Amino acid sequence: MSRSLTGGRPAIEKEINEIRKSTDCTTGKMIFTKLRDKNVALLVNSGGIAAVRVLRSNASKLGGIYLGKIQNVAKNIDACFVEIAPGELCFLPLREAGTAHLTNRQPDGSLKAGDELVVMVTRDAQKTKRASVTTDPSRMKQQLVKNGATPESASEALQSLLNQAIHKVCLTCLLAPSEAIYEALEQLAEPSEYSEVLTDDPEIFHKLSESSHPLLQQKNLRLYDDPDISLRLLYSLERGIDEALDTRVWLKCGGYLVIEPTEAMTVIDVNSGKNESKKMGEETYYQVNAEAAEEVARQLRLRNLSGIIIVDFINMAEKENRQKLLEYLKTLTAQDPQHPRIVDMTPLGLVEITRKKSHPTLAEQWKKI
Repeated sequence: MSRSLTGGRPAIEKEINEIRKSTDCTTGKMIFTKLRDKNVALLVNSGGIAAVRVLRSNASKLGGIYLGKIQNVAKNIDACFVEIAPGELCFLPLREAGTAHLTNRQPDGSLKAGDELVVMVTRDAQKTKRASVTTDPSRMKQQLVKNGATPESASEALQSLLNQAIHKVCLTCLLAPSEAIYEALEQLAEPSEYSEVLTDDPEIFHKLSESSHPLLQQKNLRLYDDPDISLRLLYSLERGIDEALDTRVWLKCGGYLVIEPTEAMTVIDVNSGKNESKKMGEETYYQVNAEAAEEVARQLRLRNLSGIIIVDFINMAEKENRQKLLEYLKTLTAQDPQHPRIVDMTPLGLVEITRKKSHPTLAEQWKKI
């Protein structure tokens, strides 16, 4: 539907707000669009952008199944390195020997240099870390289902793939990697977090509308084609990305967070900011910290922070308040699909959090892709 936007910026903003009010975001939307020449997937809910994924390039091998060759075994780290393409070595734990499908010899429960085997890429290479692969047939069957096989036919499809491998030369791709849009659907959010998949890209819309992917079966798929108000303007997507890349995050109470990633960890400092005064007491400190905890939980997921995260909350004298804050933070982070672990809080208010790395941070994605 086309409309004429007149009356200056206030009128435009009023109309955008009216459209937003008429759009239900209580259970969230998965949005596929282009921002600043980058194809992105975003989970958007009533609180704004909750999670972002810059769609990877075709260079990714995630989800691909290959006939690889073990180049060397490193017993000191209980792993071996499998070549899946010329010069491309991947990490495989030796404990997966029991599920390995070898094509050059009979299995004996061990893995040796020179072995040819079927593997699936479970993680792309990141910085200095090599890609990871698995021999687990159950994970391969899950991937086949994502690629269109039914759960009932997955075992048969995998067996067919393994039979083909016997007649293939080493370093052959047996199953192409997942497309980036399906990877985002599977990893960015829990299915219960969104009810609609929305895109302004006709090609993506066509691809999704033709797909039999199980995650799309119960979702409302919609092509956004309003010529006057873009998708990025309607949901303030560019502003949301800018805020997610900024080191400072403002809180409603007047305080703010400073988020500083380093090579070893990420440090988040809580500041009382405009709320600071000599009259601030223990209860005020707790209120600022509680709001900061809510924003910390949101930023962990939005920025995809991982590894060790240290949060420097405002120091509180009462042990009861420190414990209450810690429990509140645990409750907030329990909603994160990556399940962060809240380790402990020191008497000075330092909280250690660990979060599994499954993908580069938003800053890393935005910078290199």
